[in-house]
Amino acid sequence: MLSDLGHHKQAVTEAAQARQLEPVSLLNNFLEGAFLYHARRDDEASVRLEKTLELEPNFWPANLFLGKILMQKGNYPEAIAPFSKAKEFSKGNSETIAMIGYVWALAGDKTKARAVLDELNGLSKQRYIPPFSIAVVYYGLSEKNETFAWLEKACDDRDVRLSFLKVDPKWDSLRSDPRFAAILKRVGLQ
Repeated sequence: MLSDLGHHKQAVTEAAQARQLEPVSLLNNFLEGAFLYHARRDDEASVRLEKTLELEPNFWPANLFLGKILMQKGNYPEAIAPFSKAKEFSKGNSETIAMIGYVWALAGDKTKARAVLDELNGLSKQRYIPPFSIAVVYYGLSEKNETFAWLEKACDDRDVRLSFLKVDPKWDSLRSDPRFAAILKRVGLQ
């Protein structure tokens, strides 16, 4: 919660203490890396996430966040590998799939990004796909109206991933849009 609210120093301190108390805990190692990422301390986050993967190479959340760090640095083709590992190890978690579509869109391959949208829509006929995941791909495609429509659906569904909107760097270009501020307020983050 501290990280989600933007209290990064305190969140990182708490996570580091938890890791020190239980140094082989995958979750404690990962959370420290995730909080460092949200604090925009990407190099430190990478180190912590790599250490998490030394403990368990198939721990998909660590792969997911390593992909996010590479993506934030503009290394789009390199980000595909950890996102793909995260997708494989999670057995197709919708966020891992969405991040692949998002990074393809950022890399300029709109065809592959739209194929990911098709994949998510196909999966939605078999299981619940959070609207947030679809919003992410539309955001990568720079389709703001669709992005906001799906974020609103995510609000209606009380999608847990909305809790990261305030701190996730990928949303930075939307922060000045009044619709984004309205969603943050609706979720209780502003």
